[in-house]
Amino acid sequence: MDVELKSSAGVLSFCEEGVFPSEGIVDFSIKCEFHGKYSGLLDRVFDCRLYRADASRLLDCYDSRVGAVVEGESLEPYFYMPLDNDFQIGFLAGEAESDDDGYFFVSFMFNLGGKDDESSNVYFGFEAEIDFLDMKKFCNDLVSLFSLPKD
Repeated sequence: MDVELKSSAGVLSFCEEGVFPSEGIVDFSIKCEFHGKYSGLLDRVFDCRLYRADASRLLDCYDSRVGAVVEGESLEPYFYMPLDNDFQIGFLAGEAESDDDGYFFVSFMFNLGGKDDESSNVYFGFEAEIDFLDMKKFCNDLVSLFSLPKD
């Protein structure tokens, strides 16, 4: 099953490459399919490994951020990074009428590694607006791959 993250810039498609149920691991290739003037940016496939705990933590981050946006709390950026550090998602500010009617901005960054073994990692990516329901679908689709309980 492919899992999509839709944003104002386009779609990130997480395409299953390997599933290892006994270890709770799913390997993906991630393709960037951006709209209009953004097409061609990040024009490559990125590899990613997610663990069961990664999916669960992402869903928790989503729920926490939506709650904060709905309540109008002061929003410090919150960064989610899976265990293998293949990418990071920064949950930024947003606006909401309810848990199902709102948006926030996210920063999605791909880890491209360092220039050599002694260098720190370099990240490239984008920032875009994401509707609550699109992010919720993405999180729930990832969770379903690991058979975790969903809302």
